[in-house]
Amino acid sequence: MRNDFCEFVQNGLFLPLSLAFALIAMTACTEIHTKDNIAGGSSDDAGIVAIKNKDVAGVSQKGPFVSGSTVTVQELDGVTLKQTGKSFKGTIKSDKGDFVINNVSLASQYAIVEVTGYYRKEIGGLMLSEKSSGMITLRALTDLSKRNTVNINLLTHLEYDRVMYLVGTGLSLHDAKNQAETEIFNAFKIHGEFASPEDLDIFREGDGNAALLAISILMHRGVSDAEFTESLAKFAADIEIDGKWDDESSKMRIATWAKLYDGSLRSIRQNIEEWNLGPVPDFEKYVRNFWYEIYGLGGCGEEENGVISTVKEQVACDYDFVSVAPDGSIVENYCYRTVYYICQDGAWRLATDIEKDFYQSGKDENAEDGEIWKGLVTGRYYQYDEVLNQWIDPYFTVATGVRINSNDEVLAIMGSGCTTKREGEVDTGSDGKKYVCKNLKWEIAPENGDLLYGERCYSDEVGEVITGPNNDKYYCSLGGWVSMTDGWDWTIPKELRFNPDIAYESMTDERDGKVYKTVKIGEQTWMAENLNYADSAETPSLKGNVWCTDSEVHNIMGSVRTIKGTYGLVVLDTFHTDVGGCIYTWAAAVDSAKLADNVDNPLDCGYEKLCGLTGRVQGICPDGWHLPDNDEWNQLFAAVGGIEIAAKVLKSQTGWAYNRNGSDDFGFSAIPISKYLDNGSMTMFWSATEMDEISSYLVAMGYSGDLAVFVDDYEKPSQCPVRCLKD
Repeated sequence: MRNDFCEFVQNGLFLPLSLAFALIAMTACTEIHTKDNIAGGSSDDAGIVAIKNKDVAGVSQKGPFVSGSTVTVQELDGVTLKQTGKSFKGTIKSDKGDFVINNVSLASQYAIVEVTGYYRKEIGGLMLSEKSSGMITLRALTDLSKRNTVNINLLTHLEYDRVMYLVGTGLSLHDAKNQAETEIFNAFKIHGEFASPEDLDIFREGDGNAALLAISILMHRGVSDAEFTESLAKFAADIEIDGKWDDESSKMRIATWAKLYDGSLRSIRQNIEEWNLGPVPDFEKYVRNFWYEIYGLGGCGEEENGVISTVKEQVACDYDFVSVAPDGSIVENYCYRTVYYICQDGAWRLATDIEKDFYQSGKDENAEDGEIWKGLVTGRYYQYDEVLNQWIDPYFTVATGVRINSNDEVLAIMGSGCTTKREGEVDTGSDGKKYVCKNLKWEIAPENGDLLYGERCYSDEVGEVITGPNNDKYYCSLGGWVSMTDGWDWTIPKELRFNPDIAYESMTDERDGKVYKTVKIGEQTWMAENLNYADSAETPSLKGNVWCTDSEVHNIMGSVRTIKGTYGLVVLDTFHTDVGGCIYTWAAAVDSAKLADNVDNPLDCGYEKLCGLTGRVQGICPDGWHLPDNDEWNQLFAAVGGIEIAAKVLKSQTGWAYNRNGSDDFGFSAIPISKYLDNGSMTMFWSATEMDEISSYLVAMGYSGDLAVFVDDYEKPSQCPVRCLKD
């Protein structure tokens, strides 16, 4: 009725009225329309409401802003939502990010609550410092007539520009915020009904709180503070006009990060939980769902279990392998890509070759022993093993994740597979060469292969060494003749791995009485064999951190990948307890427990800890010996002619794959083992030099080159041998 009357007045239909009455009517109508035009105007607006002496509280979170950060409440004009210049200031009370600003009085209920300061990083516990290196500003646009608590977070910040645009089109603040919030959640592939961002808190249970934390982690993803601030601005600008996130390259970068760090979400959770600020909601499902959707995989529930799906071609590296030398130069840099994922146990993971080759192929069982088949995707060959009752991928090494023959042509050449039943058989391929069936793989047999393979040595011949064509050497083991020069075999005693032309000396480890060969190279004296000490009672650092054999002869149960994604067990070989010594984590190698108990200079060393070792570190070595650091390894390399040829002259003369043995000119006798089941191709020794909280340096030597390499990206829990250096 009042609006009808005002229309009557404004249309000039008041002429019959007195002038005084007309003036009164026009004034009243002006007041009415001023009240209706509130922040876009809508049925849910009650007009401009003045705020009197209100206490405004909340939490400010990226991670939580730290104590001392500045918080302001800035008054907005009730009609235009422009800042009036009036504000009230407070500070963050604690590292929880909480604040209270007392006695706030505003001419309208609309305000900006803004925080500026440093914040705690959710990902800080993995690779970065806990607190941000720079300050950032986040804000929340709010209606204080309806609330006393305003939480400031990434969602309230990202929606701001979009909300202001929508209000400018005529929407009310309430409707604009609802629309903008839905659009932001949709941008991150999150769907559902959640509370207002001003009520969300990353330290409370609930899907909305989990979604907020997930978006916060995705947007930051370990980038620098400057890059993070820039990405927030770009996102806000991108969605401002149409509410859509059109930056596909940024989406893919974030999704790729989420995929690469999927396995580290547990560490992120642990880092946040260590703040002890409250329960951490289930953010992981939203982080995973984001990269699932961006990669084009979709959901992974019970119905999708076992489904294999392809992803977009523009997907970035699934993972990088970068090896950096101590001088900072990149020794190796590989980018691995794949386009196939499998849904398994509620999560997408990379599909193996055998999984994607056999998916929906109908090739499952009831084949004949030795039958071969060419995969649908990779074109690689597989063989059926009747004993294992499986199609298997014999040339995939489970421990290393590397294929021995990338194209499996040997199966096509042989026309049938090397199976459990055919172990030891010698046969001729279509190329005219002789092959021997060994450990489920066809291998080229030496010229005297008919003599050496498929026959057992007599008991009185065990230990005998003979020389075959091309000076290849063969050892008579309990299991038959084995090659000493073409690959690794645990049955060969360690004494046969030393250089027979070197006059070794020896030392005795007083802790357990074991005797080690030693050799002087330049000005240094080194153990010529790997350390084999494992007394965890005497040395607590070793508990759970050392792996040795527990008997003189021990069966290694290996495995091959099968069509069902499982691993069929096969006996790969036997070995003597002292051939390769023990393998240790880095914490065990430096004897972390002893370092921690040092009264004068206690050090906390281990995974995710930067202990800052200085000077000589005895570590797990016997008295009078110590764990070498990078400088001492470099001194060794210089003494043997340089790092470029160090591997060639330090590797043992036997045991390396494809006859790529070393000359062992100095008697160092580096044998090709790092982990049991990962042998013949390389060895890696621990250095006392740390890289960072996560990794420490290793010295690596491989079968394929003469160069010794410093590797800095192996994590401290990795398992590697130790060579000790005399003090």
